[in-house]
Amino acid sequence: MMFKIMVLQELYGLSDDHAEFQIQDRQSFMLFLGLGLGERVPDAKTIWLFREHLTQAGAVDNLFARFDKHLGKAGYLAMGGQIVDPTIVAARRAPGKFEAGAGPI
Repeated sequence: MMFKIMVLQELYGLSDDHAEFQIQDRQSFMLFLGLGLGERVPDAKTIWLFREHLTQAGAVDNLFARFDKHLGKAGYLAMGGQIVDPTIVAARRAPGKFEAGAGPI
């Protein structure tokens, strides 16, 4: 699970604190990690310690290279993503442009 968290961090550019928050906030992240809705999520310190141990062992680059190779063999291409905030913002209507019953423009 901890390596999967590192994959999410790499794909979405997440810090350890943001990774902890996003895992708690996003059901898709929890599902990817194999966590149920009420299960405990690793905190930022745990995520940092895991990555720090791998870094000290010189294993991070090798793990990601192996993971990328595995994805390639399965026909996938790993690319970074974006988390988009879908906040709805009220906007004023332009007067006279959208009359009721006028049909599509």
